[in-house]
Amino acid sequence: MYTHIKGVQILISLLKQFNISHVVLSPGTRNTALAGSIENDPFFHCYSIVDERSAGYFALGLSEALDEPVCVSCTAATATCNYLPAMKEAYERNIQLVALTADQNPYEMFHMEDQCIDQVDMFHGYVKLAVDVPKVMNDADYWYCNRRMNEAFLELDHHGKGPIQINYHMSYDLNEISTYDVEELPVTRKIDRYEINADFAEFANMLSSKKRIMVVGGSEFTEDGKLRRAINTFTEKYNAVVIADTYANIYSDNDKIFNPKALGDTITADQVKYLAPDLIISFGAVYYSTIKYFMPVYSNTTEHWQICIDGMINDGYHCLKNVFEMKPEEFFERVNVYADTVNNGEYAVRWKKRMDIVHFPELGFTNLAVIKEFCKTIPDNSLLHTTVLDSIRMSNYVEMKPSIRCFANIGADGIDGALSTYLGQGESEEKPVYLLIGDLSLMYDMNALLQKLPHNIRIVVINNYSGAEFHKNFGLDRIPTLNKHIAAGHRVKIANCCINSQFKYLAATNMEEVREALTILNTESEKPILLEVFTDADKDAKILKSYWMTNRQEIPGMKLSGKARVKQIVRNILGNKAYAIREMFKK
Repeated sequence: MYTHIKGVQILISLLKQFNISHVVLSPGTRNTALAGSIENDPFFHCYSIVDERSAGYFALGLSEALDEPVCVSCTAATATCNYLPAMKEAYERNIQLVALTADQNPYEMFHMEDQCIDQVDMFHGYVKLAVDVPKVMNDADYWYCNRRMNEAFLELDHHGKGPIQINYHMSYDLNEISTYDVEELPVTRKIDRYEINADFAEFANMLSSKKRIMVVGGSEFTEDGKLRRAINTFTEKYNAVVIADTYANIYSDNDKIFNPKALGDTITADQVKYLAPDLIISFGAVYYSTIKYFMPVYSNTTEHWQICIDGMINDGYHCLKNVFEMKPEEFFERVNVYADTVNNGEYAVRWKKRMDIVHFPELGFTNLAVIKEFCKTIPDNSLLHTTVLDSIRMSNYVEMKPSIRCFANIGADGIDGALSTYLGQGESEEKPVYLLIGDLSLMYDMNALLQKLPHNIRIVVINNYSGAEFHKNFGLDRIPTLNKHIAAGHRVKIANCCINSQFKYLAATNMEEVREALTILNTESEKPILLEVFTDADKDAKILKSYWMTNRQEIPGMKLSGKARVKQIVRNILGNKAYAIREMFKK
């Protein structure tokens, strides 16, 4: 019989799945739920040693003799401190010692609670990885606990062997920790990691059995084209589509590769189900499109395979099963070799039906209209860097020329440093390099313009006199004082604060002036060129939301829920007025 405490169930299940059967137990209250659950399970070999210091060294010797991980488990507080000498020895000698340290309620630490010290990463410097997992109270806790324990166990022999610590919280009453009322241990998710020598024939067989494979391409750039060719072949052989935004840099004439554009902001609940994959494969760094926020919806019905060169865990979709430690082109090339199937195209048809709906309504003179026009005019083989939020969002809405290389600081996703990063990239380029940036972002980093700049610099600044993101999120109707502090409103013209004689300066206040300025921007110049476009932030936000509303249409032939049918009828009757009416009622 096993405890019903979820965190301990996860721990025991993963110990069994990672084939870690030797556990050295020292007596105590906090680890009672674990000890009582495993001592009668024939899988485990349990050893009882009272002194934790001796227990640690005993486990060290056992692990060295068996050449496999061995656990030590004790109660909370100073008992855990006694493992330190053995953990240090294990770290120096690459021995797989697993410290399972039970802990008290951290909220009570140093506030009159007995046996409650700071155990988080207490062996710092002497473990390959230390994880601290909470008391499991809900689904989010369960996912986090499972993920972190998987990360810890995977690190035991990742690029060399060594010790780990799993600190798990056990703030339960005495009756609960001593109750064993679960007859069959629930099997929790195990994450596996594979390297280049894996059996790819087995994975090819798995892929061939799938009907809807979604390949998600994050920010990536390779000069040699191997990745693009490997992906094209993959989509021919397997029932797959590739969802990749502008910053994945894998544009192709392949009709199974889709830029989701505004789909993440316009997709409906019914469409999330209609486009559901039975396998997600991801590669690259950060994926910008907001469609990623819908991926966890699929966590109970699909699994996720991640491809990354460092083999680190990235479980953003909450259903990670396999990690492939290699370049993405290496993975696709290997599974392509074993494929004996052909893509039936059915899943791609579903995606095409949805993407065919996306269109631009009348945009007027807004930042979206300006960015759409700007992206159309960028010459072939250029480099484009954009700042976060509207610049990267709206450039993703536009079809970019396949030869344009696109970059953005979307890792930490901050407005600072985009200008300096762009200038660093441009230093190695001979052709014009382009930056799309907002007013606040440029002012944040304007000292970068004080240096001597090369003539190939081309900067487009959208100056709407405030942080446009706050107008999108809130708007003046909701917060009349928005520009006072929240959106950092100002009346600053970039031309007056940081533009010196080394620049050719252009300004635009309407679309005709924008088009004229873009013609000059894309011509040869002995000076760097900066174009400042003045728009209105609140109008920009309203047109953006209207664009989303316009594209929130249902897929032809898709079965709709009753709620979706009503919404569709209202949108068909009201058209673009639907957004304005909705905002009026919200107000």
